[in-house]
Amino acid sequence: EVRHTVVETRPVREVNLKELLEADAFAFGTPNHYGTMSAPMKMFFRRLKPLWKEGSLRGKPACVFTVSGKYHGGAETALLTLMVPLFAHGLILVGLPPFPRRYITEGCFLGARGQVDHEKGAGPSEEELRSGRLLGERLARTAIALKTGRSAVKEEIAQEKREVRKGLESKPASLEEVERLIADGDVEAWQCTNCGYVHEGERPPEQCPVCNMGMEYFTAYDVDAWECTSCGYVVYSERPKEDCPVCGAAPDAFMPYSG
Repeated sequence: EVRHTVVETRPVREVNLKELLEADAFAFGTPNHYGTMSAPMKMFFRRLKPLWKEGSLRGKPACVFTVSGKYHGGAETALLTLMVPLFAHGLILVGLPPFPRRYITEGCFLGARGQVDHEKGAGPSEEELRSGRLLGERLARTAIALKTGRSAVKEEIAQEKREVRKGLESKPASLEEVERLIADGDVEAWQCTNCGYVHEGERPPEQCPVCNMGMEYFTAYDVDAWECTSCGYVVYSERPKEDCPVCGAAPDAFMPYSG
């Protein structure tokens, strides 16, 4: 068990979308049906289309596991079919790294797998159960690390916004100052000092799309967080100069991210 974690299990037919939005991490499991996921799991992922359209699950960690009736039943391909829709939702997949053979010999890099012999009434072996526990522990620790880091970053960004608003007191800069910054050509993003909206580009919009303030309310914004518009991956640094490490999208696919 990992401290500060609460585990809840649900058959897919009983899961509602609200529960998925409230969860911090997911462990998806399926019986292995000829090397693919089961029909109920496929129907479950079809139900998640509203969440996919909104990108509601992006950035949450997940892992996969499966159980087969035969050792050669195609467990790894079943895990792969289970992973594909998770990647489509922008989830962060957690696998099972190699361990010393004296510690664990079962499982695979993709996730946990087990074998159940219904004819003999035998369930997964202790080694297979141990690999599942190790995978669950990695998932829990990853979820804690991501949530802790995001909370810290969000608070830092919120503090910066508070300081900007306090310092400027929502007073507009002069149009001459805005035009000077545009002429310098060093500004890649602009922030509305009235509402905090961030706009990417060499010049600010004529009117803020959030609060409708004019161009004179925009000032240069020092972007330190960027989100890939293709997969949702977020990098906390200066504007990326290389392709997205998750989906391979070009650097121009990154947009300012404010949490």
